[in-house]
Amino acid sequence: MIKKQTGSVLFIALIMLLIISMIAVSSIRTNQAESIMSDNYSDKTYALHIAEMALSEVEQWLLTENFTFFDLMGNGCKQTKCFNYDCVNGLCLTAFIDHLGRCINTQKQPYSDGTLNTNNPLTTNTKPVIVWDDHRYHNKIKNELDINLIETKFIVEFFCFDRTIVDIKNKYSSSPVYRITVLAYGSNPNNKVMLQSLFTVGNT
Repeated sequence: MIKKQTGSVLFIALIMLLIISMIAVSSIRTNQAESIMSDNYSDKTYALHIAEMALSEVEQWLLTENFTFFDLMGNGCKQTKCFNYDCVNGLCLTAFIDHLGRCINTQKQPYSDGTLNTNNPLTTNTKPVIVWDDHRYHNKIKNELDINLIETKFIVEFFCFDRTIVDIKNKYSSSPVYRITVLAYGSNPNNKVMLQSLFTVGNT
């Protein structure tokens, strides 16, 4: 007598095949996600390395540029490389020298990039300005390690003077203090790193 076939073996086999397929797809997606995270981390690390090199390069540039007291006078500056309140060419005044020769910090923070909000951003004609979006308000460095030739952006702010006693007669030497901000990008423009340093340069 022939037994009636119920098809249960085929049904179980199909269920097992479906489960194995789901596990395989899940594993592939996990590997893809891990690969994306790894690439993203490497790109961020690359952007950080570029930013650190750019920060050092701007510091060296400040040492060789020899800015003088007259370059820091804002609207009264008649030089070709003036620091100004609008951050033109990436040279920003976040302090001013009053009629008594005192340096007063304005507490401005022009380095906002839209995602990083600041308490006192740069404004021109009473409108907030993001210095990184318009080439008039920042400067650029091309880094030798930057295979994709993505330029690192930077601004330099005059941040008042550092007064130190230089001899026993209590004479003061005033050294300009600058705040340098660099903004570097990875291969993916969404991966960006902003670094800052306060840098003192010699005597005026």
